[in-house]
Amino acid sequence: MILLTGFKNQSMSSLAQAIHMSRATLYLYFKNKDDIIHCVLARHYEFIHDHEITLSEEPATLARNFVSVTLNVLLLSGITTALFRKELKAYDPVCYAQFTQTSTDYFQRARQFYELAQTNHVMSAAIASDYLIFQHQTMASQILEQTLAQKITETQAEYYFDQYLNTQMTLLVLPKYRCHLRSAPLTTFHEQISARFHAVFALA
Repeated sequence: MILLTGFKNQSMSSLAQAIHMSRATLYLYFKNKDDIIHCVLARHYEFIHDHEITLSEEPATLARNFVSVTLNVLLLSGITTALFRKELKAYDPVCYAQFTQTSTDYFQRARQFYELAQTNHVMSAAIASDYLIFQHQTMASQILEQTLAQKITETQAEYYFDQYLNTQMTLLVLPKYRCHLRSAPLTTFHEQISARFHAVFALA
């Protein structure tokens, strides 16, 4: 809920009511509102730590890692909403600065990955890496917010992510290297997206 409606004007009681939970039950999971905010931030840092982007100039390696890098950028972009980030900036500037810097560093690493893929003729150079990251961020944020607002179902959200990822592979990775695309990330794609959305709802 704090991702969708923000936390500035929310109390523990209103949060509990919004997710159809008693206030006492909510306190079993979180000590206070700050605890919920810190859980959202902790999830962000944990994701970055667990999904480091490896840079390489070897074409086959770049092709094999294309799916996982793109998926990770999508997932990281969907962990928080614009409203949450705006309120965090006003609520705790220090936490916001750290949050923003870690995000910036991760997305910069992803840009470097795409640029290496383009330089080594693994990926089409028709789309600038900056725009590609922006496209991923916008796509993930819109789907997350639409899902949280219950305008689309989780099943629809998973389908849209799946279609988006497959489109990226088809349009961006050059035919010569498509055989190197890892199938493993795709087989667990729905599970990862579902887990991410469930984690968001658990903290709502």
